Amino acid sequence: MLGYNFWQSKESDGSQDDRQTGPTNAPELVAVNEQDQPSEIFPLEPIETTTPQALAEVVEPEASEPVRPTTVPNEPVAPAESNSDAPPAVRERALADFASGMRLLKDGLGVEGRQRLSDALGSGGLDEARASEVRVALAQLSETLVFGSGVAQRDPFAREFIIPEGGVLAKIAQNQTNGLHWKFLARINGISSPNRIRSGQRLKLLDGPFHAVVDKSAYRLDLWMGQKDDRVYVRSFNVGLGRDNRTPEGQFQVSSRVENPQHTDPETGKIFDKNDPLNPVGEHWIAIKGTEPATENLSGFGLHGTIDENSIGRSESLGCVRMLPDDIALLYEVLGPGRSEIELRP
Repeated sequence: MLGYNFWQSKESDGSQDDRQTGPTNAPELVAVNEQDQPSEIFPLEPIETTTPQALAEVVEPEASEPVRPTTVPNEPVAPAESNSDAPPAVRERALADFASGMRLLKDGLGVEGRQRLSDALGSGGLDEARASEVRVALAQLSETLVFGSGVAQRDPFAREFIIPEGGVLAKIAQNQTNGLHWKFLARINGISSPNRIRSGQRLKLLDGPFHAVVDKSAYRLDLWMGQKDDRVYVRSFNVGLGRDNRTPEGQFQVSSRVENPQHTDPETGKIFDKNDPLNPVGEHWIAIKGTEPATENLSGFGLHGTIDENSIGRSESLGCVRMLPDDIALLYEVLGPGRSEIELRP
């Protein structure tokens, strides 16, 4: 037991409180063209409406960047032998999904290709060279499908949402997504302030939920999106781990998240106040709890930032997973308490 103690910052904005983890309201879907054609990205444009005086200043969303093609082999990839330790049937299926997924990306069918390649990667049947190739291709694709402001046809995770009269970004995130923070909606829609939105404005929403898999041997965290067998890979991050193999292994779930936490060093008892530039856990803390017999009694573990960026890729923490400041800020926005699963692998 590490004995970390964290307190919510007193200066946090109550209107953006993310502690509620109750049922998610069923969203109203906005119609999207389902014609059978490549998965084009459509940037969201604002609707012209009359803004009541009571609403905040109108700010048009920034124009989305042009869709960049995903780099794929010039020729279709043919299945070949994999040196993965997975059973032969798993390796064979993974190689077939790999080849099919690469062809789909080459043909401009990003949504379909993403699912095939994610299935191949998640099965464990790919050798590391192909697995790395998949991560690179899908991370590039995520720049538009996940982090861009456009909604692709047939994308099961993304949709349009029209802000209603008196809409509040925090409430939209709470009621229309699976645990996403309002800051993530602002991030992908180019919104500079949660108060600078208006009724009738179109937003891109992602349904999620997001999950993380930490590969301790590779000092890597893989971010995934979706439920069970329909999950898709998003991107990877470098991490730091606990010295003397203190970082546990097994299944966990996000239990809470705190921005700008106060921290007590469990070894020295020294207290670091919020806003202290010497706070070793940085500005974001994501607490996790065990969800299986082997992990359910573990406490004090989580994902957090660090002021020692040289510790990333090393085993120097007291057991938690360390991340670079910008990386943990993104994870803080997408990993929802009570919804996001965390797996720590050897």
